[in-house]
Amino acid sequence: MEEKVNKKYVCECGKIYESEFNYKKHYASCICWWRKNKTEKEYLDWRKKASITISNQRQEIKKENLLIWISEKHTCEKCGKVMTEKYGSGRFCNRSCANSRVQTNEVNEKRKNTIESYTSIHPEWYGLHGKAPNAKQMKYFSSRAERELRKNLQEKLPEYNFTTGSFTKYKNELLNPDIYSRKYKIVIEYDGDWHFLDIMGQLEHKQYKDKLLYNFILESDFRLIRIDEKYQFTLEEIINYILNDDRKIILLGNRYNYLTE
Repeated sequence: MEEKVNKKYVCECGKIYESEFNYKKHYASCICWWRKNKTEKEYLDWRKKASITISNQRQEIKKENLLIWISEKHTCEKCGKVMTEKYGSGRFCNRSCANSRVQTNEVNEKRKNTIESYTSIHPEWYGLHGKAPNAKQMKYFSSRAERELRKNLQEKLPEYNFTTGSFTKYKNELLNPDIYSRKYKIVIEYDGDWHFLDIMGQLEHKQYKDKLLYNFILESDFRLIRIDEKYQFTLEEIINYILNDDRKIILLGNRYNYLTE
């Protein structure tokens, strides 16, 4: 069952144990044993059953810990109410009390540093709204026109599975296109003035990322459509480019000279 190497027990999966007890404990649940003694279906059924059992055990432990916590009669730090259920970390009885709490200097300093680091990446948010974004807005910034275009394309071409957000890493930089389809290998960017004018010191970084995406497209099997917000287009026109135009890169607008410089 085992191969001894300098009093070490080596499993077929590659794991090494110095103790025979630990080795046999591992081997009993290792896929190597299951492959020899059971069918693949039996193994998968066992894994599923074990997963459900562990999940149920965790739920029971969670319920027991909650009952213990309630019996200790914790009070809300804001209103002093004795809590009969646990909200979040258990410091407050509801979201209203949590949101109205007095922030410590440490928390305020952490928030300030986070906002300052964010402005260097997405200064456009502050230019448009003049306030800090929430967590979801900090992750993704998009204009209304861009969101409408993405929504319309998702409705008209559902088979493309258009989405947004994290796309790929290229030359140590994350590329996050506005709209893309991995299935049909196409990327669509809707560009506002932040890509063409130096409004808050962001232009160099913006255009650097645009050039990286441009070069990535040339080296990959994806296609790219870039749309200047000043370019007047129709949804039918964009759909026609997607379905019928096989050019590698399509630039709609007259402000893209920097991409080829």
